[in-house]
Amino acid sequence: MIVRPGVKSDAVGIAKVKLASWREGYAHILNPQTLANLNEAESTDRFIDEIKSDANLLVAEKNQTIVAYSLWIQINEESPIETDWLYPNMLASLYVHPDHYGQGIGTALIRSNAKLALANSHIGMMIGVFRDNNRAKSLYVHLGAEFVKSGTWPVDGIHYPDEHYAFHNLNQLIDFPNNN
Repeated sequence: MIVRPGVKSDAVGIAKVKLASWREGYAHILNPQTLANLNEAESTDRFIDEIKSDANLLVAEKNQTIVAYSLWIQINEESPIETDWLYPNMLASLYVHPDHYGQGIGTALIRSNAKLALANSHIGMMIGVFRDNNRAKSLYVHLGAEFVKSGTWPVDGIHYPDEHYAFHNLNQLIDFPNNN
């Protein structure tokens, strides 16, 4: 597996990962109509824009196929993201294709994003997750994240309960034993 920065030609692969992971991972969380309305072409266009904006978008590739992606952002006054978090940066997106769950890909991306945060002078990193996404929450806690607070996240006008976690020590996260 290779983790690398996303490039424009990755947009279709990234969109496929997003659609598959949302439909599988959020089937018990989101409104079924929201999932049914997901559109690969719209998602592809969004990711082309993310890549053009020099966003910190990383992809995980196996056998020349995108199997996961992540997006790390810094939070500032212009960010549409809350600014009262413990650390002014976050892992804003982390999605692994369902066919590749349990292979350490999410862990590899989290570590790569921790390195981005450290390179930008951050000591900790935030992450948000839907409250009912137990698979993701288990991974974050396993890697040392601590619950910070509850909130909601809007999707198609519906506010879903979410939770915010913090990785307080990025060096420790990077050095976490490789047993997924």
